[in-house]
Amino acid sequence: MPAEFQDHARKQVVRSQYNRPLLEGISRELGTKYVYLGLPGPEMHDVNDWKDLIAKVIAFERPARHGSERRNYEKLQVSLQKCGLQFQCYYGDIETVVVWGYDRDNEPFVQEELITLYNLDFCDHISSKIDVPPQPGEPSAPRECMRFQALRDLLRHQRQQYNKGADPRFIVLLTVREGVHAAAAQACRDGVNPQEVSKWLHSALGTGDVHNGMIPGPGLLKPFVFRCFRGYCEGSNIATYFLPMVRYQGTSDEMPVPMAHFAVLCRFCPPEAPLPPSSQSDRVFLRTPSLRVNEDGIQEERLELETGNALSAAETVEVAKKFFY
Repeated sequence: MPAEFQDHARKQVVRSQYNRPLLEGISRELGTKYVYLGLPGPEMHDVNDWKDLIAKVIAFERPARHGSERRNYEKLQVSLQKCGLQFQCYYGDIETVVVWGYDRDNEPFVQEELITLYNLDFCDHISSKIDVPPQPGEPSAPRECMRFQALRDLLRHQRQQYNKGADPRFIVLLTVREGVHAAAAQACRDGVNPQEVSKWLHSALGTGDVHNGMIPGPGLLKPFVFRCFRGYCEGSNIATYFLPMVRYQGTSDEMPVPMAHFAVLCRFCPPEAPLPPSSQSDRVFLRTPSLRVNEDGIQEERLELETGNALSAAETVEVAKKFFY
């Protein structure tokens, strides 16, 4: 089970100096508040920081690692009631609840409107596996799924709302631990020959063979998340634009952990229309400089292949406005 989240100064900088300007600028441009879905935790740091931009919260809380398993879930419910926003609250890992369709209390997962802001703070590797129980009444054994399966199912729920006439625009904030399991990297898109995926990764990264086990660092994670998630979106006729990857040193109750944060702009295209050509190629994103967050702020920190022009916070907001209109 992943370690429990502990807030710290670097995470606060990500929320206030990277996320906040983007979310505030888009909310003001669209003239609306966000329907938030994510893992705010009992203290709800992100929801409280962005409360003036949020209309509704859909929250998930997994069993606590120590003490009563339900204690964090019960604390989260109290926090949600006090914040004064509309809310839905589910007990269990978000990946399991979304893929299975029920939480640990057998409460069905229901999405009643388009989610306009996802904040998926996984605190673990995106390529790690989860066990999904069988549907109620089914005798089959639990099945194993990669965490990315939850992202694909979330997009499926989104499409159902878009087909009902919802606004096509939304934002996905995704935070994961650095590193990718090699077996997942070689087969990161269903229906694609793993050898071809591997060739693409090698070409993009300038690396040799992908070895067995965990591949550390952000060099593989960045193209893995980009290729995987963009592929899922294209399968649902969703255009995407990835903003610069943000790296920071996270922390848990066990040890410091390197984390990576992605902000992805998403826009549904009409089902009868072809997906428009992407303004962001593989090469453009991989060449876009990454950012490093410390207690004092955000600065550029290029990876080996990153030779493009960096984006300032103001430029990021302008890119988002242009993409959404």
